[in-house]
Amino acid sequence: MNNHLSINYVGNETIYGISNPFVSSSSSKEEKLMTKAINDSLASIIPFTCKNTDGTEIYFNATLVQKLSDLEMPLSQEETYFAIGTLTRQVQVLERLGYTFYGLDLDDIWVVDREIFVNLSVNNVKKIDKTNNTIRFMSPFRMPEFGNPELWLLTRLPESISSKAIYYSLGALAIYISLNTKLLVEKRGKDINMEEMLARIFGTNLYDFIIHATTENPKYRTLMAL
Repeated sequence: MNNHLSINYVGNETIYGISNPFVSSSSSKEEKLMTKAINDSLASIIPFTCKNTDGTEIYFNATLVQKLSDLEMPLSQEETYFAIGTLTRQVQVLERLGYTFYGLDLDDIWVVDREIFVNLSVNNVKKIDKTNNTIRFMSPFRMPEFGNPELWLLTRLPESISSKAIYYSLGALAIYISLNTKLLVEKRGKDINMEEMLARIFGTNLYDFIIHATTENPKYRTLMAL
């Protein structure tokens, strides 16, 4: 089940609430820890006004909230930088708290005032094994829209992959929202000419971000500041 946005109006002010419907008083300790990590990652980006006592719903003020999937592509350069910058920050905060996403879907990414982009999925979250920086898959899962080679190469379960798999997904998303082109991860390293694909943004910080995020070996992937 995904987080969802519920809209409430108070006087002349528009208040949005981000709910974590999968957690309740009967939820496991791990589910509650994951919820807190997700909330903390969101709070690092969105200036929240308040939250309820169990942390399952948090509120903030905004004038416009949209799904990324509802926006026309490609985004402007400024919006692309906002998108990748805020999503990168969310991933980095989650990592510090011991969790990460393993892929991204447009319908899960919400845009606040065309400046703040946040991933509200709880389906694509995994706990990081800090001993070797991996995430583990125990059962079949749905392939995210913006995946990575590690997911495509999974041939058996249970299995572990690098926790940096999400870096590739961020790079693939950056290509899509800036160039309206999808990077087919199952073909990466075969018949895709990255330099040709990214020619229109060559020499920019965004180009460098994508190249470093989509390095074939996850060990060498990095998230560069934009």
